Amino acid sequence: MKMTPEELFDSFKPDLGDGDRYVEELSKKLRSYEMLHKICEENARKSKTALLAAVLVGLLLGGFIMAVVLLSPTSVMDFHFKLGVRVLHFSIRYATIALLLPAAVPVCLFISLLLREQN
Repeated sequence: MKMTPEELFDSFKPDLGDGDRYVEELSKKLRSYEMLHKICEENARKSKTALLAAVLVGLLLGGFIMAVVLLSPTSVMDFHFKLGVRVLHFSIRYATIALLLPAAVPVCLFISLLLREQN
């Protein structure tokens, strides 16, 4: 005999036993859920803070290294590689892109994580 969903729900009569005990156990489960929810929120907040700190430290260190490299005298940076003029022109032209691209990846990752958490 096949029953429709309405008949299944109508025929379901759970034995709740003592009403006070049921409410007490339900309250205990709700408190456990609330505590778990608070722990999860705290862990998410800590991970966001750690990620933000890592991004900021990375950007500051990257900016410091870029400043040292760009502000140092050219005699210090003269490595005497036997490279053609075209290779040097290419490397100088795209050095900024090559240095900014790895710095942009953590920023994009951080923004995507923040947007994912908001949804």
